[in-house]
Amino acid sequence: MNEALKEQWKCELKALADKKSKIMENKSKLYWLIRGNMSAESVDRVKVYLGVKFDDLEESRDTHTAYYSTGSYYSDAARVKLAYNNIKQYPGESLSGYKDRIDVTVKAMIAVGFTPPSEQEMAADFLTKVNAGYEIKAMFTESNHRHGGEYPTTLYEAFQCLSELSTEKSINSLSSSVFHVKKPERS
Repeated sequence: MNEALKEQWKCELKALADKKSKIMENKSKLYWLIRGNMSAESVDRVKVYLGVKFDDLEESRDTHTAYYSTGSYYSDAARVKLAYNNIKQYPGESLSGYKDRIDVTVKAMIAVGFTPPSEQEMAADFLTKVNAGYEIKAMFTESNHRHGGEYPTTLYEAFQCLSELSTEKSINSLSSSVFHVKKPERS
């Protein structure tokens, strides 16, 4: 009976070692799977917790190719191009979370050797793929450009433009309030 328990214990230890080994093999893939769905605040917490290791993970080529690298340039390029084209802001997703997902996909493009879109193209894509909550602000940016205003030339500028518009206070057009402004009298 003792021998049977020893054999069962050995099998359990082997299974545990195999499981740990598999987790270690997939660690970088899991990191990017989780990282792609994290909010900016969560990323900041992980950055503080991991310290220097965080920078190593961010710069690691393997992490960016985890889901796109097949060894064939054309296959890899098609996968990252499709991933980029399918990115859009989810309902309720923050602008920073949306921008971070684009950044991760662009890093994957670079890692597999595919040339990412230009900064101007990424800015335009960012503005056209926002959710309904930011759609009016993005249309305002487009309208402003048509009337001589500057159009964002980088992904960061597009992000910053929508962020600034989101924090400005505006008068609700559905309000029934009427404001009367009296001109000051000249003396």
